[in-house]
Amino acid sequence: NNFQEVAEPNGGDLGDYFSVNQTSGQVKVNRRLDYENLTFKLIKFRVRAFSRDGLRSVDANITIQVQDINDNVPQFSQSKYTVTVSEDKVYPYQIASVFARDLDSGSYSEIQYSLSGQGHEKFMILKSGLLLINNGTFLDHETTPEYSLLLTAQDNPQALSSEVRQRSSVPLTIQVTDINDNAPSFSSPEYSFLTVESYDLNTNIGEVRAVDRDSGVNGEIVYTIDSVEPVPRTPEEDYFGISSESGMLYSKNSLRGASSKSPYKLVVKAQDKGSPVLMSTTIVNINVSSGQLDNGKPIWISPRFGDSNAVTITNLTEHADLGTVVIRALAVPRTPGASIEYSILSDNEETTEFAIDKDTGIVTVARNRTLDREKQETHDLILLATDTLNRTLQSTRLLSIKLQDINDEEPSFNNCPNRQYDVPTETSVREGEPVGTLVYTAVACDLDNPPYNTVQYSFYENSTLYCYPNITQSFKLDASTGQITTNKILDRESHTTYLICVKASKPGQRRKRELPSRQELEAHLRQYSTGDVLFLLVTVSDINDNKPTFAKANVYTYIFSYPIKDTVFQQTASDPDLGDKGRVRYSIILSQYVNTAKGRNISVFDAFKINSDSGQVSVGFQSYKYFIGGYFELTIKGEDYLNTNMYSTYKLKIYVGEKTSQVRVVMDADANRDQQLFVETLEKNLNQNSQNALYIPTNTRYHKTASGTSVNQIDICFFVVKNNRVIDSFDGTTSLNEVQSILSSQNLYSPGPCEPATTKSLEGWSAYWWVLVAFAIFMFVIIIILIFAVRALYNDYKESMLAITKVQLVQ
Repeated sequence: NNFQEVAEPNGGDLGDYFSVNQTSGQVKVNRRLDYENLTFKLIKFRVRAFSRDGLRSVDANITIQVQDINDNVPQFSQSKYTVTVSEDKVYPYQIASVFARDLDSGSYSEIQYSLSGQGHEKFMILKSGLLLINNGTFLDHETTPEYSLLLTAQDNPQALSSEVRQRSSVPLTIQVTDINDNAPSFSSPEYSFLTVESYDLNTNIGEVRAVDRDSGVNGEIVYTIDSVEPVPRTPEEDYFGISSESGMLYSKNSLRGASSKSPYKLVVKAQDKGSPVLMSTTIVNINVSSGQLDNGKPIWISPRFGDSNAVTITNLTEHADLGTVVIRALAVPRTPGASIEYSILSDNEETTEFAIDKDTGIVTVARNRTLDREKQETHDLILLATDTLNRTLQSTRLLSIKLQDINDEEPSFNNCPNRQYDVPTETSVREGEPVGTLVYTAVACDLDNPPYNTVQYSFYENSTLYCYPNITQSFKLDASTGQITTNKILDRESHTTYLICVKASKPGQRRKRELPSRQELEAHLRQYSTGDVLFLLVTVSDINDNKPTFAKANVYTYIFSYPIKDTVFQQTASDPDLGDKGRVRYSIILSQYVNTAKGRNISVFDAFKINSDSGQVSVGFQSYKYFIGGYFELTIKGEDYLNTNMYSTYKLKIYVGEKTSQVRVVMDADANRDQQLFVETLEKNLNQNSQNALYIPTNTRYHKTASGTSVNQIDICFFVVKNNRVIDSFDGTTSLNEVQSILSSQNLYSPGPCEPATTKSLEGWSAYWWVLVAFAIFMFVIIIILIFAVRALYNDYKESMLAITKVQLVQ
């Protein structure tokens, strides 16, 4: 027999999917069938069989039903979802709706949605794709402002475990927006300050501080004085004012005579700018001392009047040793033959932290290593100088001691504000998720200031604490961010739960296996001792074998021609030795000014000072206007406190520029942006992609224009350095325009001068000096021509007048 396929006009094998063996009559699939792309799911055709002589034939009708399989993955309508929800919303508030489509048919196209990731249990998602707040969930912007979840769509929800189920996932970010649900909270229910009635008008008295956990305008605080006792009878007796922004109390009227009614009790109110307005109050007690108003009072030489209303600020490293010298006070008497007796005049407890020698005036630390910047950063003392021959002659001076941070705090999961960890903290992750799925983000806090507050994370394995062994086989931990992700595809049936232990430490610390306390260790070992084992505990003691080292050998910074702050730069050296073996002493061993215009180097050793304990470089001059156009180069040495032969150095370039030389770029304000990190990254990108310019960030602030300030935009200000000198804002703007592609990629715009013009600005005309010179030459030539023209006209006039005279004489 001979077989042949006969196609049907409707629903036939038009795609040539099947073929018939001419000899055997077997029907075979000719090419791959795709259910979703088939026009007809029921394919009909005929097979005709012929006799050997070809005179006879018969037809067989073939009908093939093509069945669908689950071969398509659900596809979301978006590659990622970002939604917002107000923190005051509760169940069953609808946050958003998501949608995924599956090209398969029947149950294979039915989709079931699910959520995973840290905090997913606070939300629920329906079969329709509607995202809701879960029952019993209360959102809090201050605790968790954002949830980073994984949204998964899985088809064939009714399938048996042996059947195929396809799924896909996309990131889902739920941003919890703030409402004004937190009132400002003062750091203390009551404050006490002391001032002297002889101080100048607008002298700072003391600062109250409140914190509002809300963000944006809801967290902005305005301070006001609600009431004063005794009540002022006249406007002149309304002695006290307060800065609405900082909470700094000051004397807005003369305090002369105010001591007769001292103390004063003020009720200070802090209210936010949210709606509705929330507020709180605190009590402030101000004692006004009469001081000494006599013209014969002692004259203060040191501390000098500071830059802020007679307040002298000096720096001191926290945890300073007993007897550490803070400052030497010096006053001179006006009475002949008299001397000065020094004392501290104050009524608050912080004065017990310091002492003053009554004869020498040296202020020292009175307690050993009790000063803690994290508890109190500033200590205010009133120094009293008394004439020994006439003790009624006294003079006071306010001294503010600001503690400098050292690397003394350890990272902890218990120190984080607005964050509490349960023991154990629970989270979940779905089995079968791909490698790299986010499980949890561990966040520890270090109360030190930058750069000492960076935290490093590592897995901590301890069988006694039931920490899961060989945890790195299943999970991966990012040492810098604390993000825990899957390192393999997890199987719930193989292992249901894991106890992951994460340790927080400072970067650079040598990882070591930590033992329990000596008593706990001995008890533990005795419990398992069988008498045939010697337990030898070897402790490695420290020797002074490490020299101080600096992280960077060459650094740079800037300074304004008229400095607005004392501190210029600080880089500390690290010495891993313990105790005094690890202490570092800092000094400036070379200081020179480089005049780039004249190509000369000048040694200027008193231009800058350095704190020998902290390494903080500060200004030595009140003005650097004569050094504009060049830079200072300092060589700074950090030497071992016990061995001066062990040291390291680094070079510091300090570029000098005027405030008007700053340029800026503008970006839109974003409360979720890490502004400091953004500026550091921008500086790195600009300097890496610029061959002949150096960009030094100087300031970030709300956007300023000639008409005011915009809180919706941020200015990032720079100095631009070319050929080792700070260029003016006109040339600096030109330089920024040359890196416009980098600025655009960071959503930065409007490069220009940092200082907005308040009148018609002439800045930039320096580039057109040749126009002025050409115009002056032109005017000079015109004047010479006019002089010769006037001279010629005058000579013609004389000759004509002489001719007329001769004619008259002849007549």
